[in-house]
Amino acid sequence: MSEVVVFTNPSCVQCTATHRYLTEKGVEFIELPAENHLPLLRALNHISAPVVLADGDHWSGFRPDRIDRVIEARRNS
Repeated sequence: MSEVVVFTNPSCVQCTATHRYLTEKGVEFIELPAENHLPLLRALNHISAPVVLADGDHWSGFRPDRIDRVIEARRNS
């Protein structure tokens, strides 16, 4: 099982929602400032925050459906 990493920007509503949802679901994660990792995020073709890296997958925006899939996959492994 790999770490969940969330790249965020200050004052980002979707970043706050993602942080809150992960916390409510009990998912441990590392939060990093997106501005310090722009080359990586661009290489992954993401231009908006938050960007979530989890279990070999990645997405941008507040995606509770994707978070729920990660949680379910971890329960089943």
